[in-house]
Amino acid sequence: GVVEDGNNDICIATMQGLSILNRDTNKITRYFDRPGNPYTIKDTYISSLYSCNDGNLFVSTYQDGMFIYYPKTKKFKRYPLNTNISVYEYHKNADGALIISTSRGFLKFDPKIGKFVDFPKNSIYEKFKNDKVLTFIITRDYVWISTNNILYRINLGNNHIQKIKLEKNKAQPKIFSM
Repeated sequence: GVVEDGNNDICIATMQGLSILNRDTNKITRYFDRPGNPYTIKDTYISSLYSCNDGNLFVSTYQDGMFIYYPKTKKFKRYPLNTNISVYEYHKNADGALIISTSRGFLKFDPKIGKFVDFPKNSIYEKFKNDKVLTFIITRDYVWISTNNILYRINLGNNHIQKIKLEKNKAQPKIFSM
């Protein structure tokens, strides 16, 4: 992925670490594992990025969990995930928490307290806790969720879930981005 951070820089997820293009200098800085330094990313395969309003950057790696990059100090803080969970996408919900799609459903991270928190018991996100959620989008009235071969539309007013099967053929469609 590619995102613009709060400093007007361009952040690029790569298989060799995080690259940040400073627009003022046209200089690219690469971030990757530096053994012995606890403030670097350990896995260089970056799977997704999310830029926060405060200028910080959420960075997900393929095998080593989620990190927050603090541009002012140029340090990373690791937030470990359960083993074998890949993070695909981030979206902010109405209360300011980050909803995160993963290879095992959804996670909820509260940036105000810096912790993962549980979803309410009857949350729509709980219904997908064992699914590989490739992508999703939160609109005013709906949450659209794509798992391997099914698109779901969930009405936020009544939590009604509509399953939209994708056309089956030899080239099975998968939705990776919305």
